[in-house]
Amino acid sequence: MAAFTLVALFVALNTPLLGTLLMALAGLPAVFVSLAWGAPWFALYCGLTIAGTAAFGGSAAAFLFVPSLLLPAGLLAYTISSGIPGLRAIGLSLAGATLFSFGLWTIAPLFGDAGIRIWQLRSVFENQAKAVEGQIRKLNAQNASAKDAESSDNVSDKAGKPAAVPAAVASGQPAAPVLDAAVTGMAESAEAAEATEIVMQQFREWMEFVALLVPLTFLFGWHLISLSVMYFGMVMLAPKYNLPVRPLPAFSNWRFSWQLVWVFLAGWLLYNGAENIASVELRHIARVVGANFLAISKILYFIVGMSLLFYFFEKNEISAPNRFGLSVLALLMTQLLIWAGIADVWLDFRAPPPPKVNRDDDESSFFDQF
Repeated sequence: MAAFTLVALFVALNTPLLGTLLMALAGLPAVFVSLAWGAPWFALYCGLTIAGTAAFGGSAAAFLFVPSLLLPAGLLAYTISSGIPGLRAIGLSLAGATLFSFGLWTIAPLFGDAGIRIWQLRSVFENQAKAVEGQIRKLNAQNASAKDAESSDNVSDKAGKPAAVPAAVASGQPAAPVLDAAVTGMAESAEAAEATEIVMQQFREWMEFVALLVPLTFLFGWHLISLSVMYFGMVMLAPKYNLPVRPLPAFSNWRFSWQLVWVFLAGWLLYNGAENIASVELRHIARVVGANFLAISKILYFIVGMSLLFYFFEKNEISAPNRFGLSVLALLMTQLLIWAGIADVWLDFRAPPPPKVNRDDDESSFFDQF
């Protein structure tokens, strides 16, 4: 089992497209060992995998292996063995793994150079964003220069020679085509520069928001993916090895606690109301907390929205090809799915229809006899 984990980690690091899935699968043996063989074998497995990871990837890789896979796998195995239902087991493991990883990240500099590099991920991300912005501005400047040169060539072609405009003016001939071409070129350059600035402003705001999500929301997203893959894997292995794993409910019935809406509202208020805070430090803290609350709640409401979409697929008996096409289309409208998931808290789209109440004969309508 330890060898399977090490091989999966090695393959994941060398296959970027499938790296996330393979790395999540690398934690599957940990859950299996804990459920099938017990805590002593799980401890032995952890020791072997940590030693192997340190031997092949160094101390930094071994340091990251514990919060990224071993701890979530152990939490998931414990919740499953405790008889907790599937979604709740994933949720509790997700909360515990995310909080532990975030706590470990806050003290990462205490573990030496490897920890310092991990702690500086936000700065690296911000620098990369600035580099991308600089490259985009450079390309736009080159395009603008090329358009200006092309406009100058067009003016020269229409004028015939440099002295053509003064000569035309001196002779009384109109020089409007030449001047119009020059003015048009200048206007296009100004419009392109203005459009570029608008796009860059939006890009800068988006990157600033994403930078606030490092590391909490990124840790949450990773643990959500890895724990889901582990649980689905254990569901598939449970019948063969007689493991106490409860199957997950149908995806069309997935729901989360209605109290999640308070996380969404708190995030919205903190993020958008941070500008009213006088202290710079408190303003930054409010923006960070609000952005992460918003992002995490939106991820969960997006899942609820997709579940709601599949509920309507089943209710209206949509065929498999149409389900696939509509699902791809829905992925392009993520905000719509998020708001559908939020609205489901109050509107309860999947509530069964109210039963028909039998009325007394003296209260029956005239039309009931037909």
